[in-house]
Amino acid sequence: MWLIMLMQQPSLPQSLPISKPCSQIYVEHLLNEKRGYPLWVPQASTNTSREYQTRGISIGDVGFFTESGEFDFLFNICLPADDPINPGQDEVPDGFQPISPEFSWRRQVREYTEALNDSSYLASSSISAQRTDTS
Repeated sequence: MWLIMLMQQPSLPQSLPISKPCSQIYVEHLLNEKRGYPLWVPQASTNTSREYQTRGISIGDVGFFTESGEFDFLFNICLPADDPINPGQDEVPDGFQPISPEFSWRRQVREYTEALNDSSYLASSSISAQRTDTS
């Protein structure tokens, strides 16, 4: 004797949920740390000047974040239009004049007092770590 069971198959959703790009998930998780905007692709684009590629993102850079998680550099507002970092006079806004913000070292330097251990990793050409005795 054969026993045949008919079971109703679960219905599939009409459309699958749209998944987020990896770059967006990365940003959402790291923004909670409140240490700046995390870049999925931190390298400078190859369509920028060699000087910009060497220097990387800096204070005064104007641009936007692409959907793929890159910073698309337009120009630097702190440098003259003819500076090698900038794309040239014809690619900055009409009447462009660089600004000269007055930086104080107290505002420029930010110290993180959280304990860094041997497995901590800092990666940036502008970051240095010093061990201090806190006892």
